[in-house]
Amino acid sequence: MRRIIAMALVVATVMFILPVFAVRDEPLIKLPERESEESSASRQESEATEASTAEVTSVQADAVRETEGSADSEVIVRVSMPDGVKEMTLAEYLPGVVAAEMPSDFPQEALRAQAVAARTFTYRRMLDSLEGKGAHEDADVCTDSSHCKAYTAEAVGEEARTAVSDTDGLVVLYSEEPILAVFHSTSSGQTENSEDVWGSEVPYLRSVDSPGEEESPNYTGEVRMTQEEFKEKFLEVFAEADFSGVAEVWAKNIVRSDSGGVITMQIGGVEISGSTVRSIYGLLSANFTLTVDGNDMVFKTYGYGHGVGMSQYGARARALEGLSFEEILEWYYTGTSVGKYNLNNK
Repeated sequence: MRRIIAMALVVATVMFILPVFAVRDEPLIKLPERESEESSASRQESEATEASTAEVTSVQADAVRETEGSADSEVIVRVSMPDGVKEMTLAEYLPGVVAAEMPSDFPQEALRAQAVAARTFTYRRMLDSLEGKGAHEDADVCTDSSHCKAYTAEAVGEEARTAVSDTDGLVVLYSEEPILAVFHSTSSGQTENSEDVWGSEVPYLRSVDSPGEEESPNYTGEVRMTQEEFKEKFLEVFAEADFSGVAEVWAKNIVRSDSGGVITMQIGGVEISGSTVRSIYGLLSANFTLTVDGNDMVFKTYGYGHGVGMSQYGARARALEGLSFEEILEWYYTGTSVGKYNLNNK
């Protein structure tokens, strides 16, 4: 009798446990036995999107962990954007500047030099704000590359983030103060003295040799227009200009810098700077020649940008030669050194 009761208990136990295992073995989400090609593709796209999102989230989390405790994460910068002023840490802001200002396939030492130059420029702008000499009323910098520095919040690659984190807190110093670390895309093979472009002499913005610039796609350029277009563009700005006589005498008395940039010249009897000529005619640089070709006026330019400070393509060439980012910066900014600066004490 006891044997029969024991067997009954075993059977009852098995009957109770089996449904539990059966429930656990069922898939959490049942898929249809047959999917259309469209639904299958949609599911694959959804899975790819989820994987991509997870990857981005992971990268962002890594970036946050990397910046925690860094010098850049302790400094808040006010950035004027098209939709208003945004406050962010330098650790958040600088990768967007490096990504916008320098191609990601440049050597890492050039990208590091770019990161330090961008940080230094930002420090200088922030100090100007603290001293009441800020370029913006309610911000330290803006995202207009013609006024401050370019910035992007999209597609900021690991190269830019690494360049910033590798140089955390480092700036270019002259007399123990952050410099105005201006830079440009391409020089003519020699950078410009600041006074030859902007009229003011700055001791660390001296003309230096910059080999390797020929690799830049904008090392040379050409702007061609008819003589009538040439006159019209100039008269829009300087109505008093006199274009009587043949085209060959319209431009004269050209004064050039040691690197070949036009400091001043006369067009239609009006003396103007090379930078103004560049602006009027949309030239790549103020290092140019002007010739008459039949009924056309032809500008040929050398380099891209104002030509002062660090050349980005020059930095690329020096990095490929094996120079470190410190050596690159100290070459282009005469008499400077790379080091730390406590901005929060100001």
